[in-house]
Amino acid sequence: MDQEMKAYLDEQFARQDEQFARQGELLGRQEERLARLEEESRQTRVLVEGMWDKFRLIAEGVVGVTERLEAHKIEAQKGLEEVKASIVLPYQDLDRRVQWLEKREERRDRDLFDVIHEEFGIPKKS
Repeated sequence: MDQEMKAYLDEQFARQDEQFARQGELLGRQEERLARLEEESRQTRVLVEGMWDKFRLIAEGVVGVTERLEAHKIEAQKGLEEVKASIVLPYQDLDRRVQWLEKREERRDRDLFDVIHEEFGIPKKS
C-alpha cells in the first residue's frame, strides 16, 4: 500500500473516531438527561400522591361539615315546630276572643231582638 493511501485511510479513520466520540458524548448527555427526567417524574408522582391525600382530607372535612349542617337544620326545624305548637293554642284562643269582640262591636248599635233572631236562625215576625 502506498503512503498516500495509508494517509487517506488514517485520516478517514480519525474522522470516524471523532464522530464516534461525539456520538458517545451525545449519548452520555442523553442518558444524563433521561436520568434527570426519570427523577423529576418520580418526584412529580410523589407530589401528586401527597396532593391526593390532601384532597381526601378536604373531602372528608366537607362531608363532616355537611353532616353537621344537616343535623343543625333538623334541630332548628324541630325547634321551630315546637315554637309553632306552643303558640297554636294561645293564638286560637286569641282569635276566638277577637272574633267575639268584633261580633260584639257589630251588635252594639243594633236591636237586641234582631241580633238574637240572627244568631239562632229564628225568622222575624212581621
